[in-house]
Amino acid sequence: MLWHLDSYPAPWFDEGFRLNAACTLAEHGVYGTFTTAGYMNFDPSISAGPVLVAPVALAYWFFGCGLNAARLVAVAFSLVAIFAVYVLSAKLYGRHAALFISLFVLATGPLSDVGLIYLGRQVMGEVPGLACALVGFCLCESAWREERVDLAALSGIAFAFAVLAKLQFGCSLIPAVAIVGTARAWSGARVRTSMSPLVVVLAVLAMWFGIERAWTPPAVRVENTAMFAEILRVAVFGGLRGAQLGRRGLALTAVMIVAGIARGVPVLKGIRKGDHSCWPEMLLVVSVLAHAAWFALCSIGWPRYAFAGFTISLVLAGKVAWDFSHVASRHLSSHRPRYAAVIAALAVFVMLANSLPPVVLADDGGARAMAAFIQRSVPAEAVVESWEWELDVLGRHRNFHHPSEQYLYDAIEQFFMLRAATDRFERPLNLGYDPLGADPDFLVEGVFSDFTGIYRSASDRDFRKVAEFGSYRLYERVR
Repeated sequence: MLWHLDSYPAPWFDEGFRLNAACTLAEHGVYGTFTTAGYMNFDPSISAGPVLVAPVALAYWFFGCGLNAARLVAVAFSLVAIFAVYVLSAKLYGRHAALFISLFVLATGPLSDVGLIYLGRQVMGEVPGLACALVGFCLCESAWREERVDLAALSGIAFAFAVLAKLQFGCSLIPAVAIVGTARAWSGARVRTSMSPLVVVLAVLAMWFGIERAWTPPAVRVENTAMFAEILRVAVFGGLRGAQLGRRGLALTAVMIVAGIARGVPVLKGIRKGDHSCWPEMLLVVSVLAHAAWFALCSIGWPRYAFAGFTISLVLAGKVAWDFSHVASRHLSSHRPRYAAVIAALAVFVMLANSLPPVVLADDGGARAMAAFIQRSVPAEAVVESWEWELDVLGRHRNFHHPSEQYLYDAIEQFFMLRAATDRFERPLNLGYDPLGADPDFLVEGVFSDFTGIYRSASDRDFRKVAEFGSYRLYERVR
């Protein structure tokens, strides 16, 4: 996970939002993002929430703003998630199966950008959210097995942190906790233990949104409310009903559904026989199926949005594979594979699948080189127009102006609506942005601005190129 951590994957737009927020908190004591337009308190586009931003800000406070410090925090969350996969599997299926399942989960590698180790190398909300959700599942299993309300409440806190780390997790976690908790209480188990996770997760989320509302200036609050509604409309409930999934999205959905049904059927049979020990695994099954339904029918279909449900489904699929290996071994007589050999083979595959990409696909260093050039060549007071958020904290220049986030959701909507309607990508997006609106002294074009074409209207009469590093180009304003 530390192999070429600063160069694979390349720092990018979404990661830049979290880096900016953490740096703003560390340097200014404000929770939100900062540009030349001022502070955007509790900026909803951060999406990763305090679960990720606060630890990264703490790392920045000690070591200064930079990519490595932030990604080390992401790696720490990844280790928690991996350990939680093992603990949860051991609770449900035993220690031998847990080791097999843990390696099975990691063996997927960077599949469709949703591998645990691949995403765990980035400052994104997915892995912290998964880590919190898995810890919640572990606590919930202990709470329901021992009928302990205190552990059930702690599991609700962990589930709330998962939703705060990644808003989309709430689309599967909250319905799963509500459905399974209610069904468990209906079956005769203690109501307080069954329903405490749901009550606590809703209470913690309400508390956070109350703090957000109280500490946000009225003008910013109005803008945040409108932006949050836009996020829900475009990114969470896109309404394209599967038209935008593509082959990868369909494959991820199929894995979630098959794994959920494969384990759901025997678990349901156990519950019907009165076996209360099956309820924790039923919580996993329902969360996976709920995530598959949301991802396929409501989301905009980014493969990354399937991450939580897909990774948890690999735990269930790993159990199916473990059972199959036992059945197969009984028919191999003297050629039965030894447990140690299977584990060793899986471990080698995990290492190869996750160690080769950082070497083969390492970043060319364009973002870091551009940030360093801006730091030494552009005056600190000069305004730099850019839609490459990742540049904000790779150097020490802080006077960046970024297009309003409304343009981001306009771009997302145009891109995915076009994809759903025509399955074609070459038509340029029409964002209607004025590159001179903030009166910049410099302009940076890069990966995201090239993809969206937001600076197409910038003419040679207004800017002249002064530097180019990889995919990034710096232009100086001609006055």
